[in-house]
Amino acid sequence: MGGRGADPGAARTVVAVVGIVVAAAAVLSPAAAGGLGKEAAALVAIRAALHDPGQVLRGWDPKSGDPCHWNMVTCYGGHVQELSMTQQNLSGTLSPAIGRLRSLTYLDISFNNLSDDSQVMDKKVIIFGIYIGIGCILLAALVAGAVVLIWQWRRRQRVFAVADDEDPSLTYADFIQHYLLTMIIIP
Repeated sequence: MGGRGADPGAARTVVAVVGIVVAAAAVLSPAAAGGLGKEAAALVAIRAALHDPGQVLRGWDPKSGDPCHWNMVTCYGGHVQELSMTQQNLSGTLSPAIGRLRSLTYLDISFNNLSDDSQVMDKKVIIFGIYIGIGCILLAALVAGAVVLIWQWRRRQRVFAVADDEDPSLTYADFIQHYLLTMIIIP
């Protein structure tokens, strides 16, 4: 038959099989899956904002596969949940891309030279402080209300006991009903 003994049909079959394998690998890769692809992109953005003289982040490359296997990254359930970058001689700022790591529950960036102009961390600390402040105000109001209610109950119990010598007991339910009717509903 022709020249080198190669069958043109077999060559086309090999090319088709290789094409299918490459297409399947592209579709099934973590980057194409969406979740880890977005997390890998966030980690790459974090890396880009940092100066890394020791090259400890050199493996943070979306082409290197699953970010769950990257240095200093821990995943649970297939999502990045921990970044432990302590004592890595990193400098720069923490990228706002860290906010895209939705499952991140632990971040250790201690003993590095990171500047604190990271607006992301500042905003999270401020929001956390606001939540704590609101919680403290609500707790203080609840305690103050309970103290006033108990004080009023004891005061009224004495008043009713003096007014009614035959039945000096006043139940808490009676007090609440009386208190609500006289103090709140009918001012």
